[in-house]
Amino acid sequence: MIKLVWLAVLIQELKKNYYAKKFQLNLKSKKNYIK
Repeated sequence: MIKLVWLAVLIQELKKNYYAKKFQLNLKSKKNYIK
C-alpha cells in the first residue's frame, strides 16, 4: 500500500514539474512575441 501512495505522490510531483515547465516556456514565448 505504501508503495502505491508513494507512486501517486511521485506522479503528482512529475505532473507539477511538467506543467510548471510548460507554463514557463509559454511565458517566455509570449515575451518574445511581444518584443
